[in-house]
Amino acid sequence: MKPEYAPPIDIESFEEDDDDDETSQSSCQSSSSQMTEDDSESPISSFDNQARAENIKRHVQKVVQRKKAEAAGTAIQLEDGGATIDPNEVERYTNFGMLKKTVLMAMANTMDRGEVQKLRELFVKIDTNDSGSITLIELIDAFKEATPDVDENRVKELFKGVDRDKSGHIHYAEFLAALAESHGLVTLNRLQEAFDRIDHEGKGYIDHDDLKNILGADYDKDTVDEMIKEGDFKKNNQIDYEELLQLMFSDPVKGGELAGSIPLSPRDQRHSLNMLTPVSSYEDTP
Repeated sequence: MKPEYAPPIDIESFEEDDDDDETSQSSCQSSSSQMTEDDSESPISSFDNQARAENIKRHVQKVVQRKKAEAAGTAIQLEDGGATIDPNEVERYTNFGMLKKTVLMAMANTMDRGEVQKLRELFVKIDTNDSGSITLIELIDAFKEATPDVDENRVKELFKGVDRDKSGHIHYAEFLAALAESHGLVTLNRLQEAFDRIDHEGKGYIDHDDLKNILGADYDKDTVDEMIKEGDFKKNNQIDYEELLQLMFSDPVKGGELAGSIPLSPRDQRHSLNMLTPVSSYEDTP
């Protein structure tokens, strides 16, 4: 900021009046400062540009922080900052095909309780009536606690997408299946166990009968035919382990690389001496 304009100094008055000494010196210094700044415009311009850049930077940071806070406000979270439910991630799960959901369900049923402690605590928090399952009302109330202006219609759609057996309740395994990917629980070891669980005869591939068996009372021929098509990349009416990996890791590009590097079924890998890459080298790597 430039100093205010100072009038010219009367030299004769300065010499004759000693009482005005301090005032005159101050005026002289102000005049000198005025001349210095007038003769050097570039430092002032440079300073102004830097200040403007800093202001813009602070503004952008505030906007980003606000957007993050708004996004975080839509998630249900434990008090200690542990597990969360991100509605965007749940919506992504609801758009998966029936086969991928079934594999995630099979994986959820093989998880040890200690591996998913935080998610279990979150499930219990939402299940306010201690029924062992989550109702639509409980899910809406949980989201409202996180963000009062939640879109109830959206929550209803999410609920229907997670309620795989259409029972009107979200059971614990359904809950885990829906959150598995967003919480980094989909690993090669767990997928291997899920594959073995579905391929209960140890054939090295999943076929129509395997899916019929795991669906039980929910079996429908047309549905299973669609499930086979979903993962049958080789078009031979069956799904081997390589195809399973390609299905489950189709979003991260790395998933396709893993699928191509493991040509054998899990059981074959454990017994063959011709493996290209042991599964153990990818332990817990999605």
